[in-house]
Amino acid sequence: RRLITKRGSTPSRRAWQPSFKRSAGRFEPGRGSVFQPMPEVVLVNCRGRIVPERREHLGLGCLASYLRGEGIDTQIVDGHFDRLDARDIARRVSELRPTVVGFTIFFSNQAEALATARLVRGLPSVRHICRGGHHASFRPGSLLADPAVDAVVRGEGELTLPELVRRVRRKQEWRATPGLAVRDAAG
Repeated sequence: RRLITKRGSTPSRRAWQPSFKRSAGRFEPGRGSVFQPMPEVVLVNCRGRIVPERREHLGLGCLASYLRGEGIDTQIVDGHFDRLDARDIARRVSELRPTVVGFTIFFSNQAEALATARLVRGLPSVRHICRGGHHASFRPGSLLADPAVDAVVRGEGELTLPELVRRVRRKQEWRATPGLAVRDAAG
């Protein structure tokens, strides 16, 4: 594979290397001397009970690309495409050690996503769990009922998630982030 620039020249080797500036990175002995970034954000798509065929979640791909463009290391764990259950997804998330985990919610994967969020909540690196997607935008109250979820992103995640991640990173108050639905004092 070659990457061609506007002038037709091949870019330097540096252009192919990922950015590690905000990442602690890690060495994985089982994979040789591979230095991989530890993502700050993991976006999760859980299996649904209605759609049996394997399909990529293009919305998560777009959101991950946008976050990377904002300088936020992001990975996707697609449980639907990879046919992973809640424990398998939680295991992958624990290996990645993110600080923010976002779940995309449809009416057909709510139960699996909640079971996964409950498992992920106990991981030491995870400081914030949010839910988003079409269903979450229209029914945030029902999705906030469980304490495993900190917030619901309403509307376009590209407008809300970068600011939320920055606030969580700086350990600032994140509840006032525009586009978030959160529990009030009454719960």
